Amino acid sequence: MRNKTAAATTMTQSESSDAVIAADQLRRIQPWPYYTQHTSTKFPDAFLKLSILMCGLMRTYRRTWPLVKSALNIVNFEATGSHVLVVVATNLNVRCSGKDVSAYRCPAKWQAISASKYAREIQAVYAPYLIAIVNDSGNSFGDRVRSVLRNFWAAVKDSSIILALRPDVVFNRAPPSLASFCSTYPGLSLLTGDVVRKEFFHDRDIDWGVFACDPKLLALHIILPRQISRIGGSCAVSWPGCPLTPPPLPRGFNGSWGAEACRANLTGWKRTMCSKVVFFRKLGVRFGSLDHLNVHLHILRGKVGSSHHSKTNSNSLRI
Repeated sequence: MRNKTAAATTMTQSESSDAVIAADQLRRIQPWPYYTQHTSTKFPDAFLKLSILMCGLMRTYRRTWPLVKSALNIVNFEATGSHVLVVVATNLNVRCSGKDVSAYRCPAKWQAISASKYAREIQAVYAPYLIAIVNDSGNSFGDRVRSVLRNFWAAVKDSSIILALRPDVVFNRAPPSLASFCSTYPGLSLLTGDVVRKEFFHDRDIDWGVFACDPKLLALHIILPRQISRIGGSCAVSWPGCPLTPPPLPRGFNGSWGAEACRANLTGWKRTMCSKVVFFRKLGVRFGSLDHLNVHLHILRGKVGSSHHSKTNSNSLRI
């Protein structure tokens, strides 16, 4: 059971430089042998550790967290003696995106408080599970997950299951039980959005959340996209079926894909996703979704109201 009096902290720069999963060290590893030699996670029957990384602008986090907590059945999960911790990575100086403001979904009260008070409010909402708030200026979900893994690897590396999630999303229905999740859905499970939109890799958003049954897999998924692409090469180089037959999409995804995946000049996230498919396939690791269970994420938008910008000045906080 967790210590209900534990205080949230933020790791200093000197401490973060010691994290074994720092980017410079990850760039030096050989991914396939590293994974197969060093990961054989065991899941004790009566004790699991769930690490939840809330990464992104907080927006409607006050409304979403109780719903996420209920969907995950955290109360019963802890009652078995299992452990839950939360790390938040957000920009304490930015409460809304430009899109939020233009859509009048950035209430003035979100902008009015100081960064330090904002941090205290976040701490109160996620108590008693919160161990840290990372004040991060990253531009994407992946940027902020990367920041948590780099700075708090020591805290999450022994997780039985790790969930990275946008703070403003909820599950449309409860995911499978955490106690048996990884025995049924090992590897990585991308949590997809509830809006259908035809895309290259999948017909739903794929960067709102992810379950990983080994923290190292999340690190490989989030921290190493460029390295995976560099090490494995583009699908045009690394997949023997190209240029005629691309690698099959993993189960749970149904994007347009096709011959485009084999293009030698494929760039950006498309090249990265195709390289990841080949990479995890060679690892023998499941890289899937929960779409077949109709489990998706839904964004809870801010209520329409007045919006304005204000600036605060704060660095990483120790609470």
